[in-house]
Amino acid sequence: MQQERRDFLKTFLSFAIPVAVFATVLALLSLLHTPNATWLQVEAPAYAVAGNPLDVRITLGQVPEPSLLVVNLYLLEKSHRAISGHPSLTPSPSVRSGGTYSFRVEVKEAEKLALVQLVIYLSPTGDWRTRTQAASSEAIPVKIAKNHAGSLALRKTRAFVLSSSRHRDVPFQPGGEPPERTFVFRSSVPFQVFLFGLLAAGVLACLIRSIRFRSGARPGPTNERLFWRGAAILLFLGFLWEIFHLEERLSAWGRDVVAGLDLYYFRQSYQKAAIALLAAGVAAVLVMAFRAVSRNRARLYPVLAGIALTGYTSLSIAAALSFHYIDVLKRISLAGASLVDLAKAVCAAAVLILGLAAPRPDAG
Repeated sequence: MQQERRDFLKTFLSFAIPVAVFATVLALLSLLHTPNATWLQVEAPAYAVAGNPLDVRITLGQVPEPSLLVVNLYLLEKSHRAISGHPSLTPSPSVRSGGTYSFRVEVKEAEKLALVQLVIYLSPTGDWRTRTQAASSEAIPVKIAKNHAGSLALRKTRAFVLSSSRHRDVPFQPGGEPPERTFVFRSSVPFQVFLFGLLAAGVLACLIRSIRFRSGARPGPTNERLFWRGAAILLFLGFLWEIFHLEERLSAWGRDVVAGLDLYYFRQSYQKAAIALLAAGVAAVLVMAFRAVSRNRARLYPVLAGIALTGYTSLSIAAALSFHYIDVLKRISLAGASLVDLAKAVCAAAVLILGLAAPRPDAG
């Protein structure tokens, strides 16, 4: 009876721990979001008309004085990729806290134009590089209408916080092209080659571990041999993932999909759920690994290699999700390599070392 209770408890924990991890991670991620800008209120029409001016009204809260208020316009494709940027046609006024200011910005006709987005900032000089506060509006749909006349009614439009000038970024030059949004920091070529080499060497080590037998020796455990073959396949897929930059391609494709479904501003909810599900999967693998080692210490090497493989796979999937806070980590670099790529290299190196150090399947 006691054995049955222990088995039930182990089975219950095997399910309960991943579920608890999923709920905890989702709850923590729910606290992370792109904050709304509280220092201003933006009013704009529900849609813009190509070739016609766009009226914008901005009401400020408590702001630094003296400051100049600047409103620039991004022209966007349906996928939210920038086409061009244009400065405000109205001279930047010197503003005060609590003031209300009206702008009129020309929406120029452009190929593939589908959306416009306002970039609003305060600066003592009017220069983007010296801004003290900045915000971007939600994307406003653009309609193609001939002979449109009259002003459209204004309504409240959401505005999101942008970084201040203390953050490193590409300066926005009024009248020129807008700064390119960088979703992925690509590691230096030497580090990429190093990562490719680690993955290729890991594939070879895992294959050798799965098929190498001593002459006349008894074959080793079938499950262990299958594991090393599976590890070799996963590392080979990882090699293709890295060499063809599938992480970037998948992220770009995903952004196009959510933009096409008009879910771009709600994508964080899906990203958070996917990351929480990923964390639950990692927890499930760790639980299974612990149980496998507790039953048989001889499985230590393949179990540790499995954990390292899970780490590499999870990092790759999480990076492809292009969640804002993961993108921040991806843009942190050390010696020309992004933090995420360094972590993936550590996981790949661990699989390689364990594959070389593990006892041969025909031993014993």
